[in-house]
Amino acid sequence: MVSQGDTKAYPGMTGIMDTLAEEGAKISRAVWDGQSTVSEFAPLAAEMSAKDTPVNFVALKKGTVVWPGLSDDSGSNHICTWRAAYTIEGIRDWLFQQKK
Repeated sequence: MVSQGDTKAYPGMTGIMDTLAEEGAKISRAVWDGQSTVSEFAPLAAEMSAKDTPVNFVALKKGTVVWPGLSDDSGSNHICTWRAAYTIEGIRDWLFQQKK
């Protein structure tokens, strides 16, 4: 998960996903609103999980993750991405299902 407003991580992670796809990795990609509620995130995560791909990549729409009172800059987008990510139970479930 990354914010489109994170000018370092977003292009870098998108590039990594592109390279993985070129090498044959199966990737699910989505763009979500970072201001979604827990109940709004749930079906989005379930839909992505149902695709059963080994790599899931979500970008949160630019302008939807920065907390009120913070400047909407790259650093704030980077830090505030996790406010959304940690509320998405489906992401935690997917992570705990992974095994070596």
